[in-house]
Amino acid sequence: MVGKSTATPDAASDPEGARLDELVRRLVRGEASEAERAEIELYAERDPGVAERIERARKIEQLGGAWLARVEANAEIERAERSTWTRTERGVGVGLLL
Repeated sequence: MVGKSTATPDAASDPEGARLDELVRRLVRGEASEAERAEIELYAERDPGVAERIERARKIEQLGGAWLARVEANAEIERAERSTWTRTERGVGVGLLL
């Protein structure tokens, strides 16, 4: 669910909620500017649930990041296994066994 919005279904009718979702997303990804961090702190002062929302978004981001790292590692292993050199080595090995 990397990149998926945590917005409520009526985010279009709630611009403040949509803004908060964007701020949380940018904060969790480390893309938030100082002004955006200050803005989200103001939201957190008004609503204690914002901190829980940020923590939930961080967990989702960590899960997504771990999943993406695994997919990239698997793709690298697959590329190595399909390389011409590896296939040649396997062919030579089979030839020597026979």
